Amino acid sequence: MRKILQYSRMKDDVPPEVAVSHHDSLNGNVTLSCLATGFYPRSIQLHWEKNGRLGVWGQERSSGILPNADATFYLQVTLEIPLRDTDTDYTCVVKHSALEKPVIYPVPVKPIPTEIPWAKALGIPIAFILVLSCAGASTAWKKKTGQRTHEHATVNGYHRHEGQFVAVGTRHHLFYFTIIHVIDDVQVYYYDKEGTQTIFNKAWITEALGKDYVNRKKEINLLTQTYFNWLFKFLIQNDTKSDESHTIQLFADCELDDDIEIGSHVKFAMDGEDFIKIDDQANHWTIMKPEAEHFKSLAESNFGAKMREKAIKKYCYDMMRKILQYSNMNENVAPEVTVSRHDAPDGGVTFNCIATGFYPRSIQLHWEKGGQLGVWGQENSSGILPNADSTFYLHITLELPPGDSGTGYSCVVEHSKLQKPAVYPVPEKPSVKRPWGMALGLLTVIMLVLGCAGVFILWRKKKTGHRTNEQATVDGDGNL
Repeated sequence: MRKILQYSRMKDDVPPEVAVSHHDSLNGNVTLSCLATGFYPRSIQLHWEKNGRLGVWGQERSSGILPNADATFYLQVTLEIPLRDTDTDYTCVVKHSALEKPVIYPVPVKPIPTEIPWAKALGIPIAFILVLSCAGASTAWKKKTGQRTHEHATVNGYHRHEGQFVAVGTRHHLFYFTIIHVIDDVQVYYYDKEGTQTIFNKAWITEALGKDYVNRKKEINLLTQTYFNWLFKFLIQNDTKSDESHTIQLFADCELDDDIEIGSHVKFAMDGEDFIKIDDQANHWTIMKPEAEHFKSLAESNFGAKMREKAIKKYCYDMMRKILQYSNMNENVAPEVTVSRHDAPDGGVTFNCIATGFYPRSIQLHWEKGGQLGVWGQENSSGILPNADSTFYLHITLELPPGDSGTGYSCVVEHSKLQKPAVYPVPEKPSVKRPWGMALGLLTVIMLVLGCAGVFILWRKKKTGHRTNEQATVDGDGNL
């Protein structure tokens, strides 16, 4: 290690990017947060000062120095202080080898609240997460595409946009938080609280969303974390074990089929159990836990319904349309199709038709006999499922009734990448030699082998006997 490091450092020194924020807790305290990320080497110091003085000003917590995905590091420290203690004089001081001198980051002045925290906590179960995670995308997209934002290009085929939010924490601290947006089972971006980095799956998505969105995403995600803290306090306010960690999950999705909005869903889960959900077909919230009962009146009010409708329309459907109008999530790929048959010993016949490696997701597979569509037996389907490479596969089977020989069948495949439906005939039943014929042939070979072996043995015996007689004669002559 000494030799390597004396020759060269493993990576260029990189100074930390620092974000300082604060939020009011429902327990009457204020939590300050100082986050340093993207620095190298690992060694760093973060501490709190008040009026330029170092001291113990409240309850401090630290994440510890942890690695980012790009071989840099991050560190987050928090300070919980009483609400009566003004936070405008607090600063976070950062020391790192890439900085010429310690850098002081003041805690931002507390903004004048436009609405009370509990009102935000009540509103967020319906729409705030979708709004916060997608609002930057809408603004940046308008700047990037200009006039295109006012145009409406048809999105063909079936598409699905899903947002997943997962948080783990207590009433006092958020330990884990991630945001994932997925379109057509392809990840659009991923955010992790530990790394505080928004990672886009495709370079063109970054270009489409614009630099403003990318640069502002850290701030937006940190704000979302703050709202999740409020949500934790609201949902587990009656929890007597305040230090016990809980998990909150939010799933929201919407679906398009040939640019027609066919459905959306929003679902909350608490500690792995469904909490409350809605789909726009039923148009009412379903309560799965008694604790969610007090959500229902707000969620089903005109205010709650309009918030949900606006969020789903603008930040799920419209965002998906804009991305897909810019480019498909993947290159269109035609399916690879394999058709086979299995003949069981009892005479049963089962066909298999597998289509794999195709994109986009929408595809149709069906069975025909003699070129005619019909119900020919027991059909089963795997459903369209994702492959590891962001393509899809589908497997269908057909079990024929007894007495059907299985001739004249084909699997027909329809996909947007194919100019016309492709027909794949089912192979005919393989011809098998009759057992008695094989047995007769084997017996003939055995008889020939045994016959040759017998002749060889007789020949060996005769030759050996002749030599013995000659040797006896020679010996007799010698004795005379």
